[in-house]
Amino acid sequence: MIVKIFLVFSTILLSSALPGRKGELLSLIQVYRHGERSPIVFFPTDPYQDASYWNTGFGQLTNTGKLQHYKLGQYTRSRYRNFIPKYYSNEFFRVQTTNKDRTFMSAASNLAGLFPPVGYQVWKQGLQWQPIPVFPVTEAVLSDYSNCDAYNTAISQLSTTDEYFVSLSEENQELMAYLSEHTGSNITSLSDIVMIWDSLQIEYLRGYTLPEWTQSVFPEPLTSLVSSLYLASSYTEELKIFTTGPFINALIEHFEGILANSTDPPYLQYSGHDINLACILNTLGAYPSAVPGFASTIYFELRQTRRMNYINIYYIKVSGAEPEPITLSGCGFNCDLRDFKSILSNRTITPDEWTELCSA
Repeated sequence: MIVKIFLVFSTILLSSALPGRKGELLSLIQVYRHGERSPIVFFPTDPYQDASYWNTGFGQLTNTGKLQHYKLGQYTRSRYRNFIPKYYSNEFFRVQTTNKDRTFMSAASNLAGLFPPVGYQVWKQGLQWQPIPVFPVTEAVLSDYSNCDAYNTAISQLSTTDEYFVSLSEENQELMAYLSEHTGSNITSLSDIVMIWDSLQIEYLRGYTLPEWTQSVFPEPLTSLVSSLYLASSYTEELKIFTTGPFINALIEHFEGILANSTDPPYLQYSGHDINLACILNTLGAYPSAVPGFASTIYFELRQTRRMNYINIYYIKVSGAEPEPITLSGCGFNCDLRDFKSILSNRTITPDEWTELCSA
């Protein structure tokens, strides 16, 4: 009898500890990287730089990228089937995107999987799609940050003054010389390497045979090196504020509004880029071991029990991967919203404050 009681009690404790499952889901904020795209730029000796190798323009979403987001939309609907209603409603859902074709198209592809028309929303028989508005996001909340002068200055200073990145540059002088010789580019800084890796990565994923000289540098050490370089974007406290301050502010304000019975949609999506996800994860103290892949995503869940309102965070690092729980540094997985806000208070700013900082 005692053993039976112990087993029942243990089961209760275990089930209550399962991440994100004991509280009611009140709101969901999802931010994702666009799907697979064609390369943005090519190095001079790239054998695949001719447009005939790509059925889209450069830097555009590929058919694979569209399918990745369609499947992500389907997965999200299945994962949150008890939260997401059967019918699309602008009172429940809103999606915003950065000002790039590939992020707009990724959002549209995602919505095709997330909200296929059913019932009265079927407007053409045989067409499993319905138009859903996609809105531009405020630049401060999500962007590539290139229009922020103070951010550009801080990044430039980091590469020449920070001991870690100065050492990283010194350690890779031979690699830069090797890449200069074989790519036809004049590689003078580590930042020049990123787009070379980007093109090679996409061509590899597409199944193209890479030049023989790449075998000694791709996927390694280039992949690990580029992952380190992405860390630079949010390396210091100042850079964390520039890259994620307005986003974290918007997230907290939204969740607090939901608890205060605001009329905001309980489910928000943001369509962005790898740098956005990398910076958000680093601000949370959970920098990924690799650059966020195509159609990677972060789910922020606001959950409620009788005792607390808390946030659960999950990260899917590449299309089709399983979600991984993410814990804010200094907080438990079931992170009380008040603690979440307090821990990130020094990294949280409004869009107006961001604009002022950028011009300072």
